[in-house]
Amino acid sequence: MHCASTRTIVDRLDRLRHARLRSSPKNSALMIALVVFASSCFHAPLIAKTNVAGVISGDATWSSENSPYIVTQNVEVANRTTLTIEPGVEVRFARFSLIVRGRIVARGNGDLPIRFTSNEETPNPGDWLFLQLMPESAPAKFGERGTFVGGCVFEHCIIEYGAGLNLVGASPWIARCTIQHNYSEEGGAIFSGGGSPVIQQNKIAYNRCNRDGGGIRTANGHAKILENEIVYNTARGRGGGIATNYSPITIRGNTIAHNWAHTGGGIATGAPRLGETSMTGKSHSKPLIEDNVITHNMARAIGGGISVRGTPKIAGNQVSFNRIAYTGAARRNHRASRMDSTDRRKFTGAGIYVEGTYGGPAEITRNTIIANRGAKWGGGVFTDRASLVFTDNYVAKNQSVEFGGGLSIVNRRSSRSFVSDGHGPSIIVSGTVFRENDGGDIEVSGVGGQSITIRQCNLYSADGLSVLNHCVTPIDAKEAWWGSDSPSTDSRIYDGSDDQSLGRVIHSGQPSPYSLERAPKTSDATLVRMTARPTEFRSAQGIFQVQGAPPSISAVWKGIDGDGVAGYRLHIAEVIPTYHERIVVETDKGYSPIDCGMALAAKIGGLKPKTQYEISVWAYDAEGSESLSTDPMLVTTKPN
Repeated sequence: MHCASTRTIVDRLDRLRHARLRSSPKNSALMIALVVFASSCFHAPLIAKTNVAGVISGDATWSSENSPYIVTQNVEVANRTTLTIEPGVEVRFARFSLIVRGRIVARGNGDLPIRFTSNEETPNPGDWLFLQLMPESAPAKFGERGTFVGGCVFEHCIIEYGAGLNLVGASPWIARCTIQHNYSEEGGAIFSGGGSPVIQQNKIAYNRCNRDGGGIRTANGHAKILENEIVYNTARGRGGGIATNYSPITIRGNTIAHNWAHTGGGIATGAPRLGETSMTGKSHSKPLIEDNVITHNMARAIGGGISVRGTPKIAGNQVSFNRIAYTGAARRNHRASRMDSTDRRKFTGAGIYVEGTYGGPAEITRNTIIANRGAKWGGGVFTDRASLVFTDNYVAKNQSVEFGGGLSIVNRRSSRSFVSDGHGPSIIVSGTVFRENDGGDIEVSGVGGQSITIRQCNLYSADGLSVLNHCVTPIDAKEAWWGSDSPSTDSRIYDGSDDQSLGRVIHSGQPSPYSLERAPKTSDATLVRMTARPTEFRSAQGIFQVQGAPPSISAVWKGIDGDGVAGYRLHIAEVIPTYHERIVVETDKGYSPIDCGMALAAKIGGLKPKTQYEISVWAYDAEGSESLSTDPMLVTTKPN
């Protein structure tokens, strides 16, 4: 039986008192019945419900005593008005939005977060619209030591099953929130169009969008994205984790992992706006991407970890285990690697992709770039139409299907068809360790025109080749160490000595190894541990259906030998064939990934019939660090 609210019961009692009908035996009996009914409700758990709609024109507080608040029409916080939401409050939306033109202060705490969620009994992403902050909303203000002192704030909030935060020229502080299971056209969790929001220490997970920015999308403004966990987000366009356009942006100290997009699985900057192209000049950004962990992301075509159109500074990041979804066979054909000025390479840059630098070179420095895979060209890094300063990096065990396992450079002639007279005169690679990259450490192709220098680098190779020159411009590599086990430097090079139409790699023989003080240090043991992976992954028992239950998948894999493994995680995503999209799914064991402990097999149920899924497995250690995953496998469930 559903109890009326306490307020309703008291109102009914008061009405009876004032009606002066106590002398009637019938009304006296009704009075007694209501009192008994009220008494029973007072002893039951009370859930107050407060419907809210329309304009809030004076300062207001939503309290935990009156929670949950049900948004039955759009709620608008008027200009110069403050809405304060107390810790523990739940705001449920029956489709609509909360629009802020004044100030919102939503500060929960670790024990009592504020929840913005769907009012549906079974919620789904996109059930409601936005938490929308307008240009006139109060910007966040900070003191000298970075302490928040005023303006709009969301802290310790849970924002789920809607279309996320829509910041229209607004600059709030969004901190220590969980933003999950949202769905929108752009910016699955957060869209920032102008303004300078500070997005800090949040968990942004399992969000989706139809275009750019599965997790976060910024357009204009100077957003700061700091120390967040951005994981398992999906974009059909650019930037599974983060997408920006030409505006400057700071992306620092984040973990960006297991995201998917067509371009830029983890991050895509310089994403064009509607009506723009990549060469209009408006879509070229100057992002700072610094001290992030960018791992296990996937792109359909370009930039598994990072895709940049513009002039970035990419410094101090760990870029590892990202991949391109290229499924073609290896074809190591030197002659087929040559390009003319109109050629484009596809399926490029499993770790980092950089295109079109104007107003200065791309700076890629002090990064650890390890075990990025699946690209046709540029396993670790791929650059095209770019001036480049590539210095003090550690580039190891990356893999390309054709050439450029570590670094692949398209060397273009200056052209007035671009925005300016040229895209930079030089490419400099220095102070970097290249080690065991499959497909060669450094590969250069194109029509020539930029000078290329390799200096003070330590060059190793997994397959006998360190530097491959597939263009007519000579490469100055007089200051490079080629590995102590090489019988001759020439054997580590492909250039004009192998094909007279190509430029030479100019070297000085076999100097001593360079001491590279600024390059990240990675020991042999650490490198082996990081790049170990479970093997022989298969659906060994096939795909089957449990009677009376949805289809299931059974998978078996061979574990990693050696100490240090604390368990395995199985990742499963639904494949949308139209877009090659991967959407993380909920199973009978919760949302992917599934923690399998030390087991080497798993059965996952709760799936759709006649649906294609991609599954993979990786190991983790006691500190939570992850290994390289198995090669993904596509499986299709049987019909019911």
